[in-house]
Amino acid sequence: MIKIEPRRDHVVDCNALLGTTVESVWQHVLVPRRLLFWLVAALTVVGAVLIVWRPWDACDAPGELCSAVEEIKKSPDVVDAGVSYEITRTDPKDGDAARAGWTVRLSSDLTPDRAGAAATRAEGVIHGRQVHGVDIHHFIDIVAGEPRGRKIPVYPLDVTLSDDPAVQVSRGFELLQHGASRVSAGAAEATDTDGLLALAGFAASRGYPTSLATADGSVRYETTETVAPDKVRLVVDVAELNSVGTVVLSVDGRLEVHTTRADRSPEAVIRWLEKRHPPGGDPMAYTLTGPGYAAVRGGWVGAVTPPAPKPHPAALPPGVEPWPADTAAPDCAGKDLKVTLSSPDAAAGRRFMAVLARNVSQRPCAVSGAPGIQFLQADGTQQVGVSTAPSSPGVIGSRVVVPVGERLIATLEWGASSSGVDSTTSVQITAVPGAVPIRLIPRFDGAPTTLDVLDDAEVKLGPWAQAVDGWSKR
Repeated sequence: MIKIEPRRDHVVDCNALLGTTVESVWQHVLVPRRLLFWLVAALTVVGAVLIVWRPWDACDAPGELCSAVEEIKKSPDVVDAGVSYEITRTDPKDGDAARAGWTVRLSSDLTPDRAGAAATRAEGVIHGRQVHGVDIHHFIDIVAGEPRGRKIPVYPLDVTLSDDPAVQVSRGFELLQHGASRVSAGAAEATDTDGLLALAGFAASRGYPTSLATADGSVRYETTETVAPDKVRLVVDVAELNSVGTVVLSVDGRLEVHTTRADRSPEAVIRWLEKRHPPGGDPMAYTLTGPGYAAVRGGWVGAVTPPAPKPHPAALPPGVEPWPADTAAPDCAGKDLKVTLSSPDAAAGRRFMAVLARNVSQRPCAVSGAPGIQFLQADGTQQVGVSTAPSSPGVIGSRVVVPVGERLIATLEWGASSSGVDSTTSVQITAVPGAVPIRLIPRFDGAPTTLDVLDDAEVKLGPWAQAVDGWSKR
């Protein structure tokens, strides 16, 4: 019989094992409890901050405006509303100024009249709220439909309110419901030219002054008057010609056609335009440009040109009494007139200056026509190819009797140069026939300056006329 004895080296001390296990468990539990304590503390602080901050409340404008947002949202016709607020001027004495930009989204299934009424109510709520000590300029956009784009949403209807919210918004809803893909204040878009023609017919029937365009902008009809469907038809027909890329009938009535293929001659487009009878038989100017907008051709649709203007003298501003017409007054001689230049001026890509002549003699004298003028370079040589044209169609010089001490004016106008080069350093003026030419240097703020009249430029020159108070007499 074999007796098995337990091995002493494998004896397990249960007490020791239990103590070790408890200590290990305590260590593992203690650490999470500490983390839990700090986590709870952090969450408590964050909760307190959120209660004060309220980040879920998107309105960061003054309370008076935020309450207006909430009131507007209560309307069953309003899907959403919001306001942005910006202080534009801080003035402790006279009060601050601010800009408030409002967006009110209407339900897209409203009738036009109901949409107009909803916009009017929203505007009333907005303008009824004041912020003490702040002069607020409100800009209100009424939008409707599902927006496109995430960063900057583009709504099918987006009308900035101006004078009559009901008319603006109801008109916009009507255009949407008659096929417009997008409507803004005074303008509507269609997905294609068929839709454009349909919109033109509807807008004309309602007497709406609506500019129209295709969604890609390749066909545009601009107007501030009631839509003329025959003009929209002309624009669409031109757009369908081979190689035509864009067509615009601008608000001033000019047809602008741009071709996109250099391998196609513009002659076919020009022949088409000059055979097409203009809408209503009225003269319609056109310009035709090619790729890169480098080549420009011009003419008249149907070759129907406007009648030549009747010759007439330059008109004086309202309220200005003309100088007495003294038939016995002699013609002014060169020595009778002191000739100067006004400071040059600029606006909208045009340049302006005036030639002035004061009667320094002891008696009234008469002038007629326009002064002679040459544009000179730094070396004193005349610029090449510079020509003059009447300041306005039909304006001619008339006999003007200049009282002693009074001034004449002859205006100059030319297009601004895009080259950045000023070629003219002085001008030479012959005030009247037989006078000695006088070389004058243009000045601005008392210092010599140059003019950007380039070679081959055309300068519009007005005839001598009675000068009046204003910039031209400086």
